[in-house]
Amino acid sequence: MLGAVVLAAGAGSRMGGVAKCLITVAGDTLLQRLLRAVQSLGPAQTVLVLGHHTRAIHTALRQTPAPLPLTLVHNRKPGDSPASSLRLGLHALRPEVGTVMVLLADQPLLVASDLQRALQAFQERSPVQRVGWPEHGSEPGHPVLLQADLAREWLAQDRVGLRPWALQNPQQVAAWAPGNSHHTRDLDTPEALARLARDTGQPWALPQTGAKTHHS
Repeated sequence: MLGAVVLAAGAGSRMGGVAKCLITVAGDTLLQRLLRAVQSLGPAQTVLVLGHHTRAIHTALRQTPAPLPLTLVHNRKPGDSPASSLRLGLHALRPEVGTVMVLLADQPLLVASDLQRALQAFQERSPVQRVGWPEHGSEPGHPVLLQADLAREWLAQDRVGLRPWALQNPQQVAAWAPGNSHHTRDLDTPEALARLARDTGQPWALPQTGAKTHHS
């Protein structure tokens, strides 16, 4: 069974201190768009890990409910690294989950077909490969997929990041070329948001907190 872990605990400090997953396009937040894509996979469980902007994201979810059931987890000390949020998200998965898909909530271009192809690529991996991700050029991206038994092993170890662990165990890593940059493009700064608006011709906008809106 598939479980999804969506990481949305970041501070968004370089974006002006806003919840990046609440950036909107055509009236939809990045979070809503991503959750609809996840829904297409029919996951047994979807864990959403919140942190710095928990209240704002809760409010957004009340206004526009998620398209699938969510297990909400609050990281009280998210820091600058997603590692602690990932650990909390993995801990929250039910025992029957066999494959885990880890996603970032601020990737604007991922759509359902991207996630479906990623899951298929992981399902077609060698049996010795227990973790995998897409690579565009030489840059690794998301979603990261891993076997639940590996997740449990990693949680029992010291707090080394999952990617460093994988790089120390390359024989267990599956990487595939998705053929586009959807998996590696995220949003860190207002300049990146403006470039996205120019590239896509769509009116991507910051959350309504007094920040300026970026149009194409």
